[in-house]
Amino acid sequence: LFSPTLDILQIKNINKFLKQSKKFNQSSKKNDNSSLAYIFKQKDSVVRANKSLNLYAKDIQIKSKFKKSKISDDLKEALKIIKSDMYIPVIKVAQSGYDTHANQVERQSELLKKLDDALGSFVDELRNDNLFDDVIIMTYSEFGRRVSQNGSLGTDHGTASSQFVIGGKIRGGIYSDIPSLTALDNKNLIYNTHYRSYYNTILTKWFNNSNNKFNNYDILGFLG
Repeated sequence: LFSPTLDILQIKNINKFLKQSKKFNQSSKKNDNSSLAYIFKQKDSVVRANKSLNLYAKDIQIKSKFKKSKISDDLKEALKIIKSDMYIPVIKVAQSGYDTHANQVERQSELLKKLDDALGSFVDELRNDNLFDDVIIMTYSEFGRRVSQNGSLGTDHGTASSQFVIGGKIRGGIYSDIPSLTALDNKNLIYNTHYRSYYNTILTKWFNNSNNKFNNYDILGFLG
């Protein structure tokens, strides 16, 4: 993430961050050297984040049982922020490993099982705390896969993919025609819904930002 006006930190584990960041003192000297000034600015961001997390998220408890996996650990950290009083409107977590050029069936089965388990526990915790209506979970990916299997029992990079959205305010259903598996473009699926329509729907209907950069694209019907 980049911003000309915001300092953005990436935190994997709140408790580890709190232990490490407390080593910084709270004052920074002004410096005419631009590189040192940048470092001092980042240090100040870490100190401020330490204060906020200590105040709001340090003692948040997760009651639902999660099976052990990286995506489960990341979603538990996200829950601590969601359940706190901090205003952080977007939280990103990632599950890598889907670039399955080889042995796709086994690898995808393992990844999707971990994702299913983690999201199930995540939703349970939201429901138990009456937060399910206040959160949406949306997936996205850099690229899809081709239809045909390659010589390594996998698939190569493709154009189209499927995404899903979960939340108490989501209207369940399929919001696109399913692409043909035979009418292809250079061995690639021909998508029926542009990903910018997906983003426009979230930005317009969830964040009430109808002036977003994708607002020339369709609004999909999964949000009221």
